[in-house]
Amino acid sequence: MNDWDLTILDDGLRIAQPRSGYRFSEDSVTLANFITIGSSECLLDLCSGVGVIPLLLRNRLSFRTAVGIERDPDLVGLARLNVQLNGFGDQIQMVQGDVRKLADINWGDFVSPQSDHFDVVSANPPYWPIEAGRLSPNAQKTSARHEVHLTLSELIDASRLKLKPGGRFYLVQPGFRERLVRKQLQATGYRICRLQSIERKTPLLVLEAQLIGKA
Repeated sequence: MNDWDLTILDDGLRIAQPRSGYRFSEDSVTLANFITIGSSECLLDLCSGVGVIPLLLRNRLSFRTAVGIERDPDLVGLARLNVQLNGFGDQIQMVQGDVRKLADINWGDFVSPQSDHFDVVSANPPYWPIEAGRLSPNAQKTSARHEVHLTLSELIDASRLKLKPGGRFYLVQPGFRERLVRKQLQATGYRICRLQSIERKTPLLVLEAQLIGKA
């Protein structure tokens, strides 16, 4: 992809992103600031876009390794560029893949051979059901905003598939979905540990949930 520009954040982080397609939002920054992770822990970021969440997190905290999963090949290419631009190539890897088909990924290529499960999983997924609101004529924006290729239920199932027992799942969603998020997390074996409501034009919800058992 050549149609991109470079955004330099206040902390010096450099983010290449499409000029007219998907562009990261304040929601990703909010989620990255909410996540806690230890220096020996491994992160899996679902719906990773141009890799903003693992990059922001690594710029703030130390972790062992991170893998970002993104469906769109152009965004994966920019995410890999961003990893190199910011000097994190030894810790962050970006993978093109479908979050609904994580079992098809050869995890041995880029995670520790001792485990293909993660201590922390994060996601800033599409918010809107396909029937809600106006779809963008830009296919990349539509995929980022509407549940065209991934529903909330499918996302939560995918997070559980790759999370270690007792591991932590971090999620950002619009506030109006709180009841649905709580219901689906509980049904999938999660316990909500932290939750923060953020007042905005469209209220935002960020949360941490711990995987405590089988659904």
